[in-house]
Amino acid sequence: MLSGAAIALLLSGVVAGRQVDNGTLLAKLLGRDVIERHQALDTIRRTDPDEVGSELRGALISLLAQAGEAQAQRYRAARAGEELTVQEDPELLLKLIPIVAALRDPRSIEALTAGLGMAAAAREALAALGEQAIPALVALLETPDSRRGAVNDALVTLRFIVEESDTMPLSENAYASIVNLCESRLATSVDPLGNGRLLRTTIDLAVAVDVQRLRRIVELLATDANAVAERGVRPEWVAETQRHAADRLAGIPPQIQREGLNSVLERSR
Repeated sequence: MLSGAAIALLLSGVVAGRQVDNGTLLAKLLGRDVIERHQALDTIRRTDPDEVGSELRGALISLLAQAGEAQAQRYRAARAGEELTVQEDPELLLKLIPIVAALRDPRSIEALTAGLGMAAAAREALAALGEQAIPALVALLETPDSRRGAVNDALVTLRFIVEESDTMPLSENAYASIVNLCESRLATSVDPLGNGRLLRTTIDLAVAVDVQRLRRIVELLATDANAVAERGVRPEWVAETQRHAADRLAGIPPQIQREGLNSVLERSR
């Protein structure tokens, strides 16, 4: 039978090993070797998030923020018709999103918004963080040059948060910020492509919020084709948008439902 001193020695070895492992992973993560970086990410992906130390967590979050900003710059350059530079590590952003999402770390909120529109794990993680994620989501939605996919996912994520408010109550200020956002988006043209997608996602959120003045706007959209067209929806998408509004008012749920972060992450492994 092992003595108390022997057990203590073994435990200290486990802890030390874990510390060394975190340090080695951190060095590979921050190094210039792309292959080693991805090897480190593969190891972290298979590691219990509780075993990812604070410094390594911070590095992962920072790396995701940097990769997200680089992607945003490419998006803005493409819209401006500028020549795009070659990406050093084009797979990095998609690989980081589920890893950082699994940490469930409030410090990752800003970074995870970079993954919206690119991976379901980003919206699931942000929804799980609840009210504290709302300011970052609202800020993204109020930024004119945000990617359309990110805008759509931000609206979906806010709906998830609202739908969970029975178990994770929202403060009056947080709720008001969502109501004001919906009202602003429903009152103007919110769909630059004209296919009604972002308007329909806004309708989903507005009905989930369940405030009378928002429902009245959705009722107008469901019954008045001109009101839909005035919001920038092309003629071929007007009827579809009206049907969508009518379905939500009738209690038919939106197609995209919250799956739960664990199930999303399991599929990414």
